Amino acid sequence: MEFHNFEPEKMGLLLIEPLNRSSSLFLNALLDRHPELVQGFTSRYPELPAGTTPEQAARIAYGYARNPMWAEATPFEFPFSFEQFKPHFLAYVSAFGLSDKTAFIGTHYALAVLRKKDLRRVKWIVFHTHAAIKDVLRARRAFWARKRIIITVRDPRASQLSGRKTADSFPTYRFILAPSLLLHIYRHAFRPREILFMRHEDLHRHYASVRKKLCAFLGISDNACMDDATYYGKKWDGTNKSGPLSANKLTSTRPDPRFVKDDWKQKLSPFELFYIQDVFQKGIMDEFGYEPYEPEKGGPAHEKIPLNYRVLFSQFLDLHSMRFLKPKRAGLQRAYDSCARVPVVRTLLKLGIHAGIMAEEAFLYARFCYLYLKYR
Repeated sequence: MEFHNFEPEKMGLLLIEPLNRSSSLFLNALLDRHPELVQGFTSRYPELPAGTTPEQAARIAYGYARNPMWAEATPFEFPFSFEQFKPHFLAYVSAFGLSDKTAFIGTHYALAVLRKKDLRRVKWIVFHTHAAIKDVLRARRAFWARKRIIITVRDPRASQLSGRKTADSFPTYRFILAPSLLLHIYRHAFRPREILFMRHEDLHRHYASVRKKLCAFLGISDNACMDDATYYGKKWDGTNKSGPLSANKLTSTRPDPRFVKDDWKQKLSPFELFYIQDVFQKGIMDEFGYEPYEPEKGGPAHEKIPLNYRVLFSQFLDLHSMRFLKPKRAGLQRAYDSCARVPVVRTLLKLGIHAGIMAEEAFLYARFCYLYLKYR
């Protein structure tokens, strides 16, 4: 049996990860039909328990593939049964052995066969964890013939407003604090030539040039099949039609300038603007070309933080996707040390760690406490 580029030493890994709400799932769907890419729309990298049998691994892998992260928000029917999936998966792990990596590649091999893709042309597996850092770094640590990461970015103020639709409270850690930490981690985990930054605004306003840049980055053909968003070949217009998950209630299977709006100017408070522009994401705004905006009335000194900081702290303790950071691990120590150099948090960070708070949570909490005490 010929596996072509799906042999473990030949396949490449392409990660798509957002710094904030920035059309990463939509980009994922635009790549669905490209003949040189395959994806299973799973957000999990296999972590097989010791003693797992190939049959059990097949069921675990199938479960990941048939339950994309957005399935609960958007009607979705997985096109293949377990009986169709299993023989191809088992054939792969039988040829290359069973491990986390072969289970991951075997899943995509089975899906490529079922979708009738030319196995000789497929050179990249597309993997979108939605910033589940543990899965990102576990996938990266495996050996790949090639690895790349596309990091999607959006105006942090628009992302902040977008985040409000899923929570009543000020979505601080996820939409303001986390992006800065994620950017540190990605830059330490990948070489500069392995990273492509893609702005949400460019994706929707200048898609033709973005598409060419993306194809050159991956060394794949510039194909018109990338003009429509699909999942498993069926047209997909995002999670926006589900109402609560949409800030603008728009739907489209193609990039659309209407997805770029600046209504945050009227809807964010002066404190929120200050919090984003002048403190936590100033570096991100400067790097990616987002101009600061000064509201006409009011200011942070005259506003109370719209959040109970005790509630925020409980949110930090529930940061499941970031619980992997352990300062003892040499590779991650560098990313952690880089974050710890931020002058305003160094002392609070040390106090937080001594108090038993996990490293990354102490980092985020320390930055928030500093601002809370200074500007309340």
